[in-house]
Amino acid sequence: MAVNDDDERRGAFGTARALLGKVVGRVVDAALGTSRPPPPTESAAPTRDMTTVEPAASAAAMPRAVHEGEGPVVAEALGDDRVRLSWALSAASLERARRVLGVDGELRARLIVVSADDVEVVRADVREHTIAESRGEWLVTNVPAGARCAAAVGVARGTRFVSAGHARVLTV
Repeated sequence: MAVNDDDERRGAFGTARALLGKVVGRVVDAALGTSRPPPPTESAAPTRDMTTVEPAASAAAMPRAVHEGEGPVVAEALGDDRVRLSWALSAASLERARRVLGVDGELRARLIVVSADDVEVVRADVREHTIAESRGEWLVTNVPAGARCAAAVGVARGTRFVSAGHARVLTV
């Protein structure tokens, strides 16, 4: 049975479309007289007039506790070897983290401590604390001086952790 020239062209065009993607697809559609629905249009993102934005206060002048207007998680160095982690997460951020995790998980606060080490050169420790509520505090002790700390609160199952909020990186 002989293969129709149109079938051969379509087969070759199909191979080209697979290899070269959307650009060839549009050319092939135009050559064959086929059409596709137009891609969905994206609505413009809201913009803000930057002439009315006031400069932020210095970091030293800002209070270091969770309150309205500050991020959902705050890490604060207390003395030489302690870090206080405070959080106030919204129901929406926790729900998003649960959806991303995909299974039931428990709420956890996590502090990743990266420090210099004589043996390993750089040492990274993950410290976790199971929490019961979307608002609270956790005091972490024995944090090496000079360590860089990244803090997050989220949902976890086993070793998988999905952040619902995080703090700025902190140097102890």
